[in-house]
Amino acid sequence: MHPRLLLPALAVATVAQAQEPSPTYTVGPSGSHLYVVLRNDTSASLSRLGHDHVIYAKGFAAEVTWPTQPGGACSVSFSVPVRKLVVDPPGLRQRAGLDDNTIDDDDKQDLSKNMWGKSQLWADEHPQITFRSTSCPGGTGKVTVGGDLTIRGVAQPVSVELQVAADGKAFAASGALTITHTQFDFKPFAASLFGPRNQDELKLVVDVKGAVAGS
Repeated sequence: MHPRLLLPALAVATVAQAQEPSPTYTVGPSGSHLYVVLRNDTSASLSRLGHDHVIYAKGFAAEVTWPTQPGGACSVSFSVPVRKLVVDPPGLRQRAGLDDNTIDDDDKQDLSKNMWGKSQLWADEHPQITFRSTSCPGGTGKVTVGGDLTIRGVAQPVSVELQVAADGKAFAASGALTITHTQFDFKPFAASLFGPRNQDELKLVVDVKGAVAGS
C-alpha cells in the first residue's frame, strides 16, 4: 500500500482507540483499607488519659472509572456509612503505626457513640460520608485526584496524591491526606473542659483495591 494511503487508516485507528470507554471498577472493603488516624492532643490537661485511635471504614463502597492512559473518561466516588465506622479493629493499629495501648470493648462502644453523636459526625442527620471527584487524570503511577469530600453535610474541596495501578481488569490506589475537624464545621471531641481531647488534624489513609465486574 502507498504510504499516503496508510495515513487515513492510522488516523481512524487512533481516534477509535481514543474513544474506547474507560473501564469502571467496583472497589470495596475486601482487600482494601480505608481509615482515619485520630490523635490524642497531648497539650490538653489529663492528656495521659487519652489515646490515639484508628477509625476504619468497614462498609464503604466506591466506583472508579479509570483509563489506563491519561486523558480518557475518569471519575472516582465513594460513600462511607457513618455507623459502620469501627474503632481500633484488630491489627489496624499496627498497620497505622500506632502502639498497642488501646482501650477495652466497653470504651470502644462509648467512643463510637460519641463519634456518631450530634457534636461529632451526627450520624442520625448525616448518615454518609462521601467523595466525588472533580479532577481525575487517569493513567498509572503517581497521580493527583481532586474532589469534594462531604462530612457532616459540609462539602470541602480536597486533593490527594495516589499511587495507582490499573490494567483494565484490576485497580489499586494508595495515598493519604490531612484534613481537620474544623474544616467541616465541628470541633474535636473533648471529654470535658479540662479532660483529654482529640487533635484537630485527621489523617485519612487510602489503600484500596477493586476489579471490573466479571473479571
